[in-house]
Amino acid sequence: MKILVVKTDVPLDRGAKEKMRIEIEKAIKTGIVILDGGMDLATIEVEDFTIVNEPPVEEKAILPAAAPLLQIELDDINSAPRVFYKGEQIEEIINADFSYVTNTELMNPTHIDIEYMDKDSKCGTKAIVYNRFLVEG
Repeated sequence: MKILVVKTDVPLDRGAKEKMRIEIEKAIKTGIVILDGGMDLATIEVEDFTIVNEPPVEEKAILPAAAPLLQIELDDINSAPRVFYKGEQIEEIINADFSYVTNTELMNPTHIDIEYMDKDSKCGTKAIVYNRFLVEG
């Protein structure tokens, strides 16, 4: 028995594999197959095989990339920014301050200071702070 094998040197995600399966089914019905670049057809000879009724092997899930520490989205200069901290949007922002000091010898040139409403907090607000400057009076 001969088995048709579609080979590619490009990693395929689940959606691409499903599209390819559908195209191969069409090719079996019509007898015509058109391959994109980087793909090739081959046949292999199989003398004997047995189909085993085992559950399919699950594909390993690829872990999503870690969310950035801070994202600030601004549609235009007059719109309120959307601020995301570790992938989660911060709601009811009171104050958002971000700066990166260039051409400096500071150990930590990136500064973040975001204050927002939090009804569960004693003071009613919380803050996300990195490298806040302390000013001596």
